Amino acid sequence: MRSQAVEELEWRIQQLDELRRSDRRSAISRVTSIIGHLLGTPLNVIAGRAALIRAHAGDDTAISEDAARIERQVEQLATRIRAVMEFLSVPIPPVTPGKVGALFDDVAGLYEPLARARGLKLEIGEPTTAAAEREVDRSALFATLTSLVSLAVQEAVPHGTIELSALPAEASGGEATPAGFVRFRLWVPGMRTPKLLKLERMVTPESSDAAWLNRLQVLCICAATAERSGGCLEVGVASALGSELLLLWPCCA
Repeated sequence: MRSQAVEELEWRIQQLDELRRSDRRSAISRVTSIIGHLLGTPLNVIAGRAALIRAHAGDDTAISEDAARIERQVEQLATRIRAVMEFLSVPIPPVTPGKVGALFDDVAGLYEPLARARGLKLEIGEPTTAAAEREVDRSALFATLTSLVSLAVQEAVPHGTIELSALPAEASGGEATPAGFVRFRLWVPGMRTPKLLKLERMVTPESSDAAWLNRLQVLCICAATAERSGGCLEVGVASALGSELLLLWPCCA
């Protein structure tokens, strides 16, 4: 007979999967919107130039027809882009407040057994009383933290120790946490990441390694989620020993 603990764990994993799917949809929506804006400007320029050429074509039928053909093609392309944007766009989910301390407990309950099964140690530091009581958007932060911890469990070297902590407000690697924010630190032994501070600056790697590409995809999605929520995700330290990820997350007003 299945134990209640197993059923509860499966339920938590199902909820986590749904949060990740929702977060991926939101990230895709954001990227799609950016692409739409980037393409919209040159398309408007092309359409404007085509209309200008047609207006000055005079009696030259061939030029007028070519310009009109360009205008039709631009309009068709713009229509397709709008359709794709509408299909992929999803509303930003409502904020669901939750305390950092309770969120850390949930992350520990999900991933400490998995880390042990893989011969790893997951150390989740006890937040200070002030940090534990801070309220954040639980759904978005839970999806982001669990995505990062899941990646860490996959990438950490055998017998390594993964460390997750909420940094004190007054000191986080020499940088004070801004008022109204919580800063989290995740250390992943052996994980390689780009030696860049801002993940939004990451470029497409030349490597075709599937694990490397998956790593970048997860980090980019988490960075996009953090930015959408008003925070950011940075690589604090990247070396042969491992990678330090710093997540800055806003508190609920």
